[in-house]
Amino acid sequence: MSTAAPTTLDVRPVDAARKLESVLSVVDGLSAGASFVLVDDVDPAPMRLQIENERPGEIRWMYLKKGPHVWCVRVERGPGAA
Repeated sequence: MSTAAPTTLDVRPVDAARKLESVLSVVDGLSAGASFVLVDDVDPAPMRLQIENERPGEIRWMYLKKGPHVWCVRVERGPGAA
């Protein structure tokens, strides 16, 4: 597991249609065990399902803050990721 402080990806100003693309770009750049904090103004649970569908078993997802105005999620690339 990475000991470096995670970076933050704030997708609140990103157009809803591009949020998933932005998150996948960061996920794909992570080495196994590395993580970042995703910040959004809506619950990103649907995005999690899309990521798990496109990258099965590659991420771990842990809510740090659950709304109502800001959601923060630690997204970690799992050790089995390619």
